[in-house]
Amino acid sequence: MLYGIMLAYYEDYHESAIREFDILLKKIDSNSKLIIVSNNESLNSKYILGDNKNWEFSGWDKALEEISSIKDTDSVIFANDTFMYNNPYGKLKAFFIEKVFKYTYLKNHSKPQVTLAGSTSGLESKYSICNLQADYWVSTYLFLISGKLINKLGKKLSIDQDTLDKLVILENKKFIFDDSVSLNMQEHLQEWLYPQSESKSSWYKANEVSDEVKIKKVKTILNEKYLSAFCCSNNGEIIDINPRKLFFRIFNKSYCA
Repeated sequence: MLYGIMLAYYEDYHESAIREFDILLKKIDSNSKLIIVSNNESLNSKYILGDNKNWEFSGWDKALEEISSIKDTDSVIFANDTFMYNNPYGKLKAFFIEKVFKYTYLKNHSKPQVTLAGSTSGLESKYSICNLQADYWVSTYLFLISGKLINKLGKKLSIDQDTLDKLVILENKKFIFDDSVSLNMQEHLQEWLYPQSESKSSWYKANEVSDEVKIKKVKTILNEKYLSAFCCSNNGEIIDINPRKLFFRIFNKSYCA
């Protein structure tokens, strides 16, 4: 079974994003099941009402609770309602995403494995979260997880809340991280949310939002990076939806080292 879980939040985006997401799911498996969870109480009351404490991650976890059992042979595609707006998503990109996700889904259905698929990014060297290492991470605006990986995670995407709260605090616009977050990741996240130079990449809202929003954002990012680190630390495979990186993967077999 293929499940699709869409996190709805923005009134301007969610309806068109849901339609496009459902088209993607049906191209992969015509019998796929779409689940909508909303972190915005003003949206359609028919949606599952999520918990916005950890933004999309707590919403996705709420939706996972609605699935009675996930088999190792199943796969779940997660998305938020900005996946086709804040990221490149034309017809060609959609075509490659569909093909990579379908390949990953069918491969896992035939032989269950620990797999994560999506758009990858990385630092110059390995990073670690909660002492789990990875070379790359999968961006969580649109990604696929195999049922076997979800079950290893305990059918929950978020880091345990007590652990997450201990991983980072914010003092005077400076993130203070736990030692289980590698130094290169600490530096990356500080610059990403509090950029000191216009020449370096940063979050597009970095100069617009409050400190309260930034501490929520950094915890969301830690959840994102943790997923890939958990996958790699469990001998899993990360598959990229970018055709150039996919070509690189043919010779390297996996982004997990």
